[in-house]
Amino acid sequence: MWAAWRGLDPAALLAPVRGHLPTPPARILDVGAGTGQIARHLSLLGHDVVAGEPVAAFHGVAGPAWVNARLPELDGINGVFDAILVLGMWQHIPPIDRPAALARLAGAVAARGRLIFVLRHGGVPNDRPIWSNPVEEPLSLANSNGMICIDRIEPRSVQPVNRAARVTWTWPVLHGRR
Repeated sequence: MWAAWRGLDPAALLAPVRGHLPTPPARILDVGAGTGQIARHLSLLGHDVVAGEPVAAFHGVAGPAWVNARLPELDGINGVFDAILVLGMWQHIPPIDRPAALARLAGAVAARGRLIFVLRHGGVPNDRPIWSNPVEEPLSLANSNGMICIDRIEPRSVQPVNRAARVTWTWPVLHGRR
């Protein structure tokens, strides 16, 4: 699973939301950072990046500050962020935990910050737990937490294996109304 991610260009992965990312230097939280490629890329661009990842074996890529954290609590993650990235991992959060998770994320977004999701649809793998990922759910939860959707992007998958499995992605970009 992670080998497929290692060959991908972080700039290409972030291309759909490039215009929504803050100008460096900004404080960015990458929730479920995995192996840290996106967090490292953003660090190299001049951002102050915190990589929140509960799998300690993935920690270690130079650049971001690593924190052993998972939703919904995000223990060890402090302060507010100019952007929070929740890239391709929301489907791993049990639906019962999602309201608390979204409330925690909304509370950590700076007044003019962005909360950017990447929601996976289809192609359910057998090797890890995944729950349904309807786009309306995080949008409704965000609205309940004082956030609005300012963009909704549906790019083609960059991975051929995902395209073959008919996996699609939706990128909601949320903004706080504070």
